[in-house]
Amino acid sequence: MSNLNQFIAQGNLTDDPRVMGEENNVVRFAIAVNNGFGDRRTTTFVDCVGFGNQAAVIGKHLSKGKQVIIRGMLIPNSWEDKEGNKRTKLEVRLENVNGFFFVGNGGGGEAAADAEAASGGGSEGEPVAAAEGGEGEKLF
Repeated sequence: MSNLNQFIAQGNLTDDPRVMGEENNVVRFAIAVNNGFGDRRTTTFVDCVGFGNQAAVIGKHLSKGKQVIIRGMLIPNSWEDKEGNKRTKLEVRLENVNGFFFVGNGGGGEAAADAEAASGGGSEGEPVAAAEGGEGEKLF
């Protein structure tokens, strides 16, 4: 029996996305997810990573404070810190298609063409285009 590894969250970018890699094909960013109200309000910080065409699109259209919904799978990331200690954290690897959404108000623009290019197009009945900042519209 296979396991299910699916993560969905809505939050605000904590900083501008960092596009990196030899071909600028990796993007890293974090979102802050607020839970509860008043005195019982907590914030969870979620690290995200995207690959391929996602990196260019996300780097171009998202910035600190932008509210987004992310969808992907949890993966472990391990490294050694400056003192030589082994460190590990979980991060969300964004899905290639339907893995990223804009939330909030805004109009169309270049994001629709970028989204189609990043997703490799789509067949009819599979929405892949988006408008930058469009209400609940899909970027990937």
